[in-house]
Amino acid sequence: ERARPGHGRTAALELLLGLVHIQPDGRHSRRRISREEAVAIAGRGDEPLGEFVLRRLAGERPEGMPSNAATPVMRLVTLSRNALPEEGEATQVDLIHETLIRDRGGTGRGDAVPYWPTLHAYIDANRDRDLLRQQLELQVDRWQRRRGLMRVLALAGGSQLWRYRRLRIPRNSVEGRYLARSRAFTAVLAAVVLAVVAPLLESLWWAAANNLPRSE
Repeated sequence: ERARPGHGRTAALELLLGLVHIQPDGRHSRRRISREEAVAIAGRGDEPLGEFVLRRLAGERPEGMPSNAATPVMRLVTLSRNALPEEGEATQVDLIHETLIRDRGGTGRGDAVPYWPTLHAYIDANRDRDLLRQQLELQVDRWQRRRGLMRVLALAGGSQLWRYRRLRIPRNSVEGRYLARSRAFTAVLAAVVLAVVAPLLESLWWAAANNLPRSE
């Protein structure tokens, strides 16, 4: 599969953004993630696109290009196998070097000069994304620690779900399951409220349509 026109660049920038811990002072650091999360971030529901972008960023040559071709191949991320006690052996994705997200220093006027202006600008435009991700991780941790009714009350509300919509979370991850359950609970709650309020609204509409006086 190949990236659709106009989608590959954004998907690549999204994946690179997902591999960054954003710092207020601009000294960003690398963030290692699982291959599943990397594909989810790059593809946003389109797994072939996510895999295609990940393989290209990892240095895989395009289909049909010979291995000895003179055309240089971009390699911005690394894939490594790590043994995780809770998950077994899994592939981890990381930026190849922090230089990609750092500055060369000042120009004499205190201005920072990024090594990669395009990625720097994309990170700067999405500075709150990493903070949202950390907030979600904290919220999920609290949710996992609770039991019974308190666990239900720890689900994300409508306003939080609206903010988290900008994140690209794997559906099978604990964060993905948390968001799915939060959306389901919000939908059920909205249906209950509608079932209670709808008859009252219908009665008010009928009374107004028939010019009946409202009781004081």
